[in-house]
Amino acid sequence: MYGQTLGQLNRYFEQPVLTSYYLTAERLATELKNDLEGSMRKRIIEQVLEASAMLNGQPRPTSPPTKRRRPRKATPSKAMAETEA
Repeated sequence: MYGQTLGQLNRYFEQPVLTSYYLTAERLATELKNDLEGSMRKRIIEQVLEASAMLNGQPRPTSPPTKRRRPRKATPSKAMAETEA
């Protein structure tokens, strides 16, 4: 009983924080432009909404994995050719 009451109390006090996150995202979205500042605002909005989702107990949204390329290792024959040239 105590645990349930404590959980309800925590959700009650988290609600103003969630509301402020949503209002911040809305305020930033009203001034979006298609420039560098606009792209930065989009990133901030995404971070604010992600933080609100985590606070609300929802799973973190997953973004598609990015492919990272490893630099190619120089083969001995190429390294020798470059040093001789």
